[in-house]
Amino acid sequence: MYLSFFPINYLEPPSFVLVPESQAVVPNTTVRFKSTFKGTSPFTVKWFKDDTELICGPSCFTGLEGLSCFLDLFAVGISHSGTYSCQISNDAGTAKCTTTLLVKEPPEFVQKLPAAKIMKMGEQLQLECKVTGTAPLKMSWYKNDAVLSDGDNMRMTFDNTVGVLEIFKCSFEDNGVYTCEVQNDAGTKSCSTTLTVKEPPAFHKVPTPVEGLKGKDASLNCELKGSAPFEIKWFKDQKQLKESRKYKFVSEGCSATLHILGLEASDAGEYECKASNNVGSDSCQGTVKLREPPVFVKKLSNMTAISGEEVVLLATVKGSQPMTVSWVQDKDHILRDGDNRKITFENNQVTLKIFKADSTTAGKYTCQLKNDAGTFASLVVKG
Repeated sequence: MYLSFFPINYLEPPSFVLVPESQAVVPNTTVRFKSTFKGTSPFTVKWFKDDTELICGPSCFTGLEGLSCFLDLFAVGISHSGTYSCQISNDAGTAKCTTTLLVKEPPEFVQKLPAAKIMKMGEQLQLECKVTGTAPLKMSWYKNDAVLSDGDNMRMTFDNTVGVLEIFKCSFEDNGVYTCEVQNDAGTKSCSTTLTVKEPPAFHKVPTPVEGLKGKDASLNCELKGSAPFEIKWFKDQKQLKESRKYKFVSEGCSATLHILGLEASDAGEYECKASNNVGSDSCQGTVKLREPPVFVKKLSNMTAISGEEVVLLATVKGSQPMTVSWVQDKDHILRDGDNRKITFENNQVTLKIFKADSTTAGKYTCQLKNDAGTFASLVVKG
């Protein structure tokens, strides 16, 4: 009896000795996942990303070296983040392991600072920006390239998404360029705004009331403080004026002037100047009147006097001051105060008082009124 012996080969299924470590990398780097294993060769190696088998090409390469295998990913981007798995197979079985790749997202502003910011003196400023990117993110604030820190008038907050810079009371010293910079391992981004703090206009000199002569020019001038430039508008009786042959506007720095050319009766009234800038407005008023020529409101009347009695000639007048009053007896005898005579002009009343009438008192009296309105009035009375 003869015995026959047949060789029996034991096949060891694959198993991992070292699995790939999870990685977190910055964009545009090359990533290698490597694993070692044991088992009976030959082996078939496959790599997957999120259950999709990877094929060698420009963006990845797989290799097998003895009892180790690797996956190279080139110039990785955000889309490469995910779960990767390595599958090893032989005739005895299959083994699989997984790992993860995080490609860090560089910071990006989804809400930038405004290009410019204008604030009113004393107001509270809040600059806000929103960012995305892989944590941890670090945010810094700068003014004119100098780093800022919290203080009595300033506070900065950041919750890894929204960054805020607060200035509690703005002043001229806060003017400048403010930059928000955010960074992580994947990169740095920044955005800037220019802050301008302005003072609203306020009139400190209002127009002096004007009494002008017909046909002459008149001007209303006012001065203001605040941050120039100002927008100046003039109004008459609440209607806006436009520059024309009648009206000329002059604005220089903190001074504004309205010139009214060739005064007419219709130019009399109330005028208003309105000044504004980016942070506020103010207004002031002034009046224009035409100078009135003298007019007798209550006239003198003829009268008869008894010798030795007091004689009073009295008239009421109106017109723009200053006004001069003169009395003439007969044709050319200009009367002045004397021992027997008193001339007064008070409260729009002109008076010629003769203490004791005599033979020289009789005659024709003329009262003449005159001002710079260019006209005069006279009244004759016989005594």
